[in-house]
Amino acid sequence: SALARRVVLVGRQRRPAVAAEFRARQVAFAQAFVAGAGGGFAVHLVGHSNGPLYAQYLLIHTSQDWKNKYIHGFTPIAGAWPGQGRVG
Repeated sequence: SALARRVVLVGRQRRPAVAAEFRARQVAFAQAFVAGAGGGFAVHLVGHSNGPLYAQYLLIHTSQDWKNKYIHGFTPIAGAWPGQGRVG
């Protein structure tokens, strides 16, 4: 469906030192995905666990014009946000 084609899962990255490489791959992927689908819509990022941190990195390190063109939204699921206390 059209909705399913918009969702891009932001995977967990095990080595934070490669964050810039991760950003470059995600930028290229989003651009190719939107172009391959004929344009007209942007992707919605979904991140789980550590994925939201990488989505946040991507969103912070891209221009507003790029985000307006390629990103529809961002949904974090059970993210490990800095400052989050440990329960239990």
